[in-house]
Amino acid sequence: MRHVIKSLEEPEIALMDPIRKAAIAIVMAPILAAAFMVLLAAALAVPDKAVARNVAEDWELFGHARLPSFTGRKIDVGTECIGVSFGLGDAPHVSPFEAAARAPVIFDCPSLLGHVLRGETSNAGDYARYWHGYAAISRPLLALMPYHDVRMLTFNAMAALFAFLAAGLWRAGGWRLALGALAPFYFVNYSGFFELWTKAAGWIVMLVAANIIVRTTWTRARSPYLLFFFMGAMTAYVDLLATPLLVFGFPAALYFLLRRREAEERPLDEIAHLALIGAFWTLGYGGLWLAKIAIAAAVAGPEVWASTVEMASFRLNGAFESVKLFPGAATLENFEAFKGLWGGLAILAFFIAPLARKGARARLVATLRASPALALLAVSPFVWFEILSNHSQIHGLFTHANLALTFLPFSLALTNAGALRPASTSGLHPAGRVAATDAPRMG
Repeated sequence: MRHVIKSLEEPEIALMDPIRKAAIAIVMAPILAAAFMVLLAAALAVPDKAVARNVAEDWELFGHARLPSFTGRKIDVGTECIGVSFGLGDAPHVSPFEAAARAPVIFDCPSLLGHVLRGETSNAGDYARYWHGYAAISRPLLALMPYHDVRMLTFNAMAALFAFLAAGLWRAGGWRLALGALAPFYFVNYSGFFELWTKAAGWIVMLVAANIIVRTTWTRARSPYLLFFFMGAMTAYVDLLATPLLVFGFPAALYFLLRRREAEERPLDEIAHLALIGAFWTLGYGGLWLAKIAIAAAVAGPEVWASTVEMASFRLNGAFESVKLFPGAATLENFEAFKGLWGGLAILAFFIAPLARKGARARLVATLRASPALALLAVSPFVWFEILSNHSQIHGLFTHANLALTFLPFSLALTNAGALRPASTSGLHPAGRVAATDAPRMG
């Protein structure tokens, strides 16, 4: 009888949890926006001379917008020039809070170097539609140490987070799961995300969230809705539209992968669950992004809104040199961004190898059938590329990293990471087990 009552109560319990947490998220949004502004204002209070001196010391690292990395693959130094210039330049002197709202930056590397090396006019301008939260950390660091040391700290932080995640995945399901989940990152151009702070900041959000996912017991009483809300907010704060889809999608894929290993969930329930955590992430990402634009418009005038709308329209399908307007152009451009050897290796590793072996094909089909959320996340990069066609073609050098989500189920099938089905009572994932009786149902 008690089991029947519990079953009858499940829909109400499952409904109340996201409603309650959505209310918490809505209350937290303005608090986060205020905290974000305070952090940026504090970073802007750091003396410009110290930052400029340490940027100038490594001038050769800013010599070209596309420089080779330690792997030989090119990285987006042009955006890094914008990032390190946050608050520098000869823009009119304003208070740190007004500067945080306006976000003055130098938009190209030659102007940055001319300013920090020779004191030339910087032609700095406002970049108000982004938070530039990465500068809350990088600007104080650049006041203390040369830029190359900031790069080294960035590399070490990324390496440590990936290693910590690998250990967590190994503990959750063995080395096959760890290898299958992380192998896709080796084939995309990860170099910039390991070297450049403006790129690494978004991936650090992703990796911190992924580590929390694999080390937490998720039940109805402890669902990840607020985690995804904070992920979205932090992505809006630190990311310059590099790979926000991957920042959301990779932790989400791990969440559903580990849930499925521990408890069955009906396909429609899983899709609804994905939509729900996606809504919380969007609330954080979109809500905090709109908050930044609103703050900037209150300080600089309503033209900030007009500029944002104009740029959004351009990023969707605006005409630009080398941008093609036929359907699928953005997807092709992002596959081309792999270049030569890496493109061939990615196709061989994630498409030919799994599909050429009968056992791997069967595992791939079983994986996608068992977890529609994983299947939807795998196709999401193509939707993202085509919606943001202009942006995805211009910046394919780094936006192609979103394809790690597409490679993920193929990689899991290739490494035989295990069927997505509930584990035995002994369990494979003691830190993250979701008991069948506790699994939220969305029906």
